[in-house]
Amino acid sequence: MGVRRHGFVIEEKLQGQLRACGHFLHYNMGQKVGQARILSVLLERGTITQRELQDILEVRSGSLSEILNKVEDDGFIERSQSENDRRQMEVKLTEAGTEAASRLEEERVDMTSGLFSCLSSEEKKTLAELLDKLLDGWEGPERERGCRGRGHGRRMHGREAGQPL
Repeated sequence: MGVRRHGFVIEEKLQGQLRACGHFLHYNMGQKVGQARILSVLLERGTITQRELQDILEVRSGSLSEILNKVEDDGFIERSQSENDRRQMEVKLTEAGTEAASRLEEERVDMTSGLFSCLSSEEKKTLAELLDKLLDGWEGPERERGCRGRGHGRRMHGREAGQPL
C-alpha cells in the first residue's frame, strides 16, 4: 500500500469530484446512451457505413453490432449492403428513427443547458479549457501504453472538428 502524503491531498479531492461528475452524467443524461449517440450521428450525417459509424463512435465492431441489432429491432434504423462496396453495410434512420433522434436531441439540448446553468459564461470557458488541458495530459500516457482510447468523447463534442465551444 502506498504512502499517503500529508493527509487528504488536492489530487484525491479532484479525483473524487470527477468521479462524482461522471456518475451524475452517466445516470442522469438518459438511458440507452449508446443508442442515442447512434441516432444522433445518423440524424446529423444521414446514411453512412457501419465502419464509418464505428470510427465516429470509437467503439469495437462487436459492441456496435450488438447495439445496432437492438436499435434495428426497435425499428429506428435500417441496414443494407452498400451498392458502392458490397463488403460494407450502410446504416440509415427510418422515419420512426428520425422522429426519435429529433426528440432525443431536443431533450439533450435542454438537459445540457441546465447542467451548466450555475456557471457564468467565463466560468464555463475556463472549465472547458481546464478539462481540455487535463484530457490532453491523459492522452499522452494512453499512447505510451499502446491504449487505443476513446478520445474522451471529443469527436462527439466538436473538439476534433474545430468547432467552437
